[in-house]
Amino acid sequence: MPCWKKEWPGRENLLRFFSGEDEFADEGGMIDRTFCALRVWAVIRPEEMREWIGRQEGADMRKALTWLLKHPWGEGEEKQEPNVTE
Repeated sequence: MPCWKKEWPGRENLLRFFSGEDEFADEGGMIDRTFCALRVWAVIRPEEMREWIGRQEGADMRKALTWLLKHPWGEGEEKQEPNVTE
Protein backbone atom coordinates (compact mmCIF):
# COMPACT_ATOMS: atom_id res chain seq x y z
CA MET A 1 0.00 0.00 0.00
CA PRO A 2 1.40 3.44 -0.89
CA CYS A 3 2.51 5.52 2.08
CA TRP A 4 0.11 8.35 1.23
CA LYS A 5 -2.85 6.02 1.79
CA LYS A 6 -1.53 4.95 5.19
CA GLU A 7 -1.11 8.51 6.40
CA TRP A 8 -4.40 9.95 5.15
CA PRO A 9 -5.94 11.84 8.06
CA GLY A 10 -9.57 11.56 6.99
CA ARG A 11 -11.97 14.19 5.75
CA GLU A 12 -13.09 15.39 9.18
CA ASN A 13 -9.52 16.04 10.27
CA LEU A 14 -8.79 17.84 6.99
CA LEU A 15 -11.78 20.10 7.51
CA ARG A 16 -10.66 20.90 11.04
CA PHE A 17 -7.05 21.49 9.98
CA PHE A 18 -7.96 23.74 7.05
CA SER A 19 -10.28 25.65 9.41
CA GLY A 20 -7.43 26.59 11.69
CA GLU A 21 -7.24 23.78 14.24
CA ASP A 22 -3.53 23.14 14.29
CA GLU A 23 -3.61 20.07 16.52
CA PHE A 24 -3.47 18.10 13.28
CA ALA A 25 -0.38 19.90 12.03
CA ASP A 26 2.85 18.03 11.67
CA GLU A 27 6.24 18.87 10.33
CA GLY A 28 6.70 18.02 6.69
CA GLY A 29 3.85 15.58 6.05
CA MET A 30 1.72 15.61 2.94
CA ILE A 31 -1.17 17.45 4.58
CA ASP A 32 1.12 20.02 6.21
CA ARG A 33 2.80 20.76 2.89
CA THR A 34 -0.55 21.02 1.14
CA PHE A 35 -1.73 23.42 3.86
CA CYS A 36 1.39 25.55 3.40
CA ALA A 37 0.93 25.64 -0.37
CA LEU A 38 -2.69 26.72 0.07
CA ARG A 39 -1.60 29.48 2.47
CA VAL A 40 0.89 30.81 -0.08
CA TRP A 41 -1.77 30.69 -2.79
CA ALA A 42 -4.18 32.61 -0.51
CA VAL A 43 -1.61 35.37 -0.04
CA ILE A 44 -0.31 35.60 -3.61
CA ARG A 45 -3.46 34.98 -5.68
CA PRO A 46 -6.54 35.19 -3.45
CA GLU A 47 -9.06 35.74 -6.26
CA GLU A 48 -7.81 32.70 -8.17
CA MET A 49 -8.05 30.60 -5.01
CA ARG A 50 -11.56 31.92 -4.27
CA GLU A 51 -12.71 30.78 -7.73
CA TRP A 52 -11.15 27.33 -7.18
CA ILE A 53 -12.82 26.99 -3.78
CA GLY A 54 -16.18 27.60 -5.43
CA ARG A 55 -15.65 24.53 -7.60
CA GLN A 56 -14.87 22.16 -4.72
CA GLU A 57 -17.37 19.53 -3.61
CA GLY A 58 -19.08 19.86 -0.26
CA ALA A 59 -20.15 22.99 1.53
CA ASP A 60 -18.11 21.94 4.57
CA MET A 61 -14.90 21.76 2.53
CA ARG A 62 -15.64 25.10 0.84
CA LYS A 63 -16.21 26.64 4.28
CA ALA A 64 -12.91 25.27 5.63
CA LEU A 65 -10.96 26.43 2.58
CA THR A 66 -12.62 29.84 2.76
CA TRP A 67 -11.46 30.17 6.37
CA LEU A 68 -7.94 29.36 5.20
CA LEU A 69 -8.24 31.94 2.39
CA LYS A 70 -9.29 34.60 4.90
CA HIS A 71 -6.66 33.63 7.50
CA PRO A 72 -3.49 32.64 5.62
CA TRP A 73 -1.34 33.94 8.49
CA GLY A 74 -3.31 32.03 11.12
CA GLU A 75 -6.06 33.04 13.47
CA GLY A 76 -5.72 36.42 15.08
CA GLU A 77 -2.93 37.52 12.78
CA GLU A 78 -3.39 40.47 10.48
CA LYS A 79 -3.34 39.69 6.79
CA GLN A 80 -0.18 41.09 5.31
CA GLU A 81 0.34 42.11 1.74
CA PRO A 82 2.88 39.93 -0.03
CA ASN A 83 6.21 41.45 -0.93
CA VAL A 84 6.35 39.91 -4.38
CA THR A 85 7.02 41.34 -7.80
CA GLU A 86 5.62 39.69 -10.89
